[in-house]
Amino acid sequence: MLYFVYQELALGYLALSFLTALGVLQWVAASYHLAGLGLLDYSEHRTSGYVLGIVLIAGSALWFFVTQWTRIFTPGPAGSELTLLFAAGAAFALIATLAVAGTTPRTKGRPIQCV
Repeated sequence: MLYFVYQELALGYLALSFLTALGVLQWVAASYHLAGLGLLDYSEHRTSGYVLGIVLIAGSALWFFVTQWTRIFTPGPAGSELTLLFAAGAAFALIATLAVAGTTPRTKGRPIQCV
């Protein structure tokens, strides 16, 4: 059974994993020209995907450690709870990315690669 000592800390871990996974997906979309994963159009300017990815990853880590500093070292979620939170955050990030990327207008640039 799942037991979260602090709901705020659990939500913080969920937000951290969501935003970090979102940043990784943007980095990958820019690296491999995957329009189906890009929140923006990276066909002509891949650098914006790298910058967005780094900002999301670093920003989410900074936000998490600044807001949760007092509770990080207290008893928190166990391994199964952390696994669930990180998996849910990554799954939500993928779903949100696919939903937004499907509505983002694209320019005709390089062909889309499927991996």
